[in-house]
Amino acid sequence: MGSDEERLAALLPKLQEVVDRMEIEKCILRVSRGMDRHDTELANSGFHPDGRDDHVLFVGPASEAIDWMETAHDTDLRGHQHYVTNMTIEIDGDEAHVESYNIMAGVGKDSWDPVVGGGRYLDRLERRDGEWKIVDRVSTGEWWSLPNVMEKIVENVHPHSADRDDISYMRPLKVLRPFQRVSRSGAHD
Repeated sequence: MGSDEERLAALLPKLQEVVDRMEIEKCILRVSRGMDRHDTELANSGFHPDGRDDHVLFVGPASEAIDWMETAHDTDLRGHQHYVTNMTIEIDGDEAHVESYNIMAGVGKDSWDPVVGGGRYLDRLERRDGEWKIVDRVSTGEWWSLPNVMEKIVENVHPHSADRDDISYMRPLKVLRPFQRVSRSGAHD
């Protein structure tokens, strides 16, 4: 069984992994909460300053993506909530890869009609100066309750698949698509 010191030494790496997982989950949830509360500072606190976001119709610096998404949400919705569900976390030293399923639910701006969509957040985080934050995020918009919305975004949805060719297996995950901003009309900025 070993001495108390040996048991403690064996337990410390497992304890560090638990702490890292909790910090990573808190980071990802901070971004969603910041978006829903229109707290740009909170949403940005989940990304390193050089963080990039490939978010279907916007690909670019994470701080600009957050501003872009808040404007889009305000234009189309009375209110919204981002639900983060199943989360898989793989930690390798000071780098982590996370796949989080998500659902965005809202109410139309000009009606009380529900708007619901889902996909996954694929994140690569780095621990810098002891703090976990997102460096690269790819959001896969995989379904919407409104067919006209899906028709508008389908050509910009990041390619994904239900097998090992899916981007969630890319290591290290990187935002590779060129920077773009697609307006509500579908025009590229």
